[in-house]
Amino acid sequence: MIVEFPEDGEKMSGCRQQRVELIGICTLPDLEVRVQEEIHNSPPLVVSPQVYVSPFEMNCIVMDFGIRNIHSIVESVRELVLTAKNFVPCVWKLQHVSSERLKQQLRGKSRLTLAEEEILRSADDVSVFAVGNEEGIVHGPTIPYRKLPLPAKLVGQSLMPRAQGHSDSEKYQPSCIPVRFRPKEAIYYRSSFHIECLHGGRGFDVILQGCGSFDEEDDLRMDAGLLFGEHKVAPEMWHGM
Repeated sequence: MIVEFPEDGEKMSGCRQQRVELIGICTLPDLEVRVQEEIHNSPPLVVSPQVYVSPFEMNCIVMDFGIRNIHSIVESVRELVLTAKNFVPCVWKLQHVSSERLKQQLRGKSRLTLAEEEILRSADDVSVFAVGNEEGIVHGPTIPYRKLPLPAKLVGQSLMPRAQGHSDSEKYQPSCIPVRFRPKEAIYYRSSFHIECLHGGRGFDVILQGCGSFDEEDDLRMDAGLLFGEHKVAPEMWHGM
């Protein structure tokens, strides 16, 4: 739209009023959160009479680490993948939400569901969940998340034509939050977190849960491959594990 104003001293003749309507669209940040390598326990696993892991569906996002050996030297790692659906940058912040208020409300009820009894028996210990980063920014639209990156030798050798990459393509990668589960006792841990999307964006509730165990069968070293951290251990080193 071009609007011209008369210069100083210029006479205006034959002028008439015109009405111009301006329409604008305000777009809010649109954040999406999902769990990478989530584990579902089905059927329910009974660890002990005092500890119970439930597969009940919940409205919030649940990151379940399953049952892990306390003395395992292999870390149990999951990832929260944050993506932005539109072009509005999403500034996010992760905060812990204490479950004490919820437990007080449940103690006042005469009858509890199995899921509510599970919450009462759980331990809200944030120290067993090591969160990689607690705040950041996601630029969008985010590039689709790829769990396993392409090998370097395959990049640029596709049979089909590929578009040239942009210099700022790294800026639009998903934001990944690594979470490590390090249980201290053979009990059920459950902690609630809230991902706040600033500037009017929709937030998310995330629950981190897992059980500690002394059983050898719950040690990740017993799985095929025998991983040491993120690297495979050579057979000659197995006896030292």
